Amino acid sequence: MDFGYLTKWKCGLADSIVNSKMNIIKIIIGVVADYGLIAYYAVKSLPKKETPPEWRVGSKGDVLLIPGLLENWVFMEKIGWDLNQKGFRVHTVRAIGFNAKPVDWAVEAIGEFIMSNNLHHLTVIGHSKGGVIGIKLINKAIIRARISKLITIACPFGGSFWGYFWPANFELSLGSKLIKGLANGIRKNEIYNFYPEIDQQIIPNNGLILKNGNNQQIQVIGHCQILNKFSLLEGIGEVIKLKNQCYN
Repeated sequence: MDFGYLTKWKCGLADSIVNSKMNIIKIIIGVVADYGLIAYYAVKSLPKKETPPEWRVGSKGDVLLIPGLLENWVFMEKIGWDLNQKGFRVHTVRAIGFNAKPVDWAVEAIGEFIMSNNLHHLTVIGHSKGGVIGIKLINKAIIRARISKLITIACPFGGSFWGYFWPANFELSLGSKLIKGLANGIRKNEIYNFYPEIDQQIIPNNGLILKNGNNQQIQVIGHCQILNKFSLLEGIGEVIKLKNQCYN
């Protein structure tokens, strides 16, 4: 049995730490805190199936949240509440559950949701695997015309060594067919991408950078802690204020 991916994972993690200018103790504390946050959201999300009714009301436009692998909307609730309080209707797609099914299946389910709800000038915000799904959505012409902005957060554009450890995640591994073709056709600066200083889930961390994307680093350690940073909420708010660009 080939365990070469274990060596690659260790090297990728080591490279991410070496390339960081932060103290190793600070990195360890940040990563542990991030896993604590992931566990907290996992427990909190179990009884919560429906989004808050307040999210269905707003006059400034529509936002769609797409969570990452094994996540539901609760992981992104701080973003949802922030945008709803600013006047936006916030949508999630219940059909994808904890987003454990293949990317193409999720793309079809979310595309059907967008069409059946007749959403236009839509801002799509995807975390991790959700960002991958967002990119696949704008590659579908009929959906692309309905999306005004795509924002990705801690997204594995280059794949991740973690993808080798679990069958449901193979399509997000380094060098997978999905990952190799992901950035094809993306025009310069048409996607707004936010990523943390250190991300223990996306190894190596250079896979967080989107070629031709509008990339912005958020000063935080952790794959999920970034979702709670005020600077991220501020950055998303600034992107949404920009003139609708529409992907057509």
